[in-house]
Amino acid sequence: MNTTPTPEEVEGTRPSSDDRHRTLGLQRAARARTERAEKAADAAIRDLLKRGATINFTAVARVAGVTPAFLHRHRELSTRIRDLSRAQKETTREQYVNATGESAVIVALRRKIAEQQSAHDAEARQLRERVRELEHQIAALYGRLG
Repeated sequence: MNTTPTPEEVEGTRPSSDDRHRTLGLQRAARARTERAEKAADAAIRDLLKRGATINFTAVARVAGVTPAFLHRHRELSTRIRDLSRAQKETTREQYVNATGESAVIVALRRKIAEQQSAHDAEARQLRERVRELEHQIAALYGRLG
């Protein structure tokens, strides 16, 4: 047996026309906020693309002034951000390949090896010079003893 009264049984719980009017007003305001946020997200995406910035949920949310969760909840925005992010990553990978077909990683590693080789050669020259100096000192000391 249900002892809890239904809303209709409780006096004064039926929504009045004022309540319905307020509810409709709140719903309209919520829709308007959502539309503004969607437009802001769209503008943020265009702005990030124009600047060549990274497109991801965090970046779009920051520029648009919305939360990443808002973007995830809106399928069209979510799909667009994912597609643009994926396309950006593919474009970035393609840009890393130079005219010889080597990736930027290989080019960077070759440059690093060349720098290390140059530093090693300079250090080896200094050490050979130091050895010559010490050999002269030893020879001079042996000359005094002998």
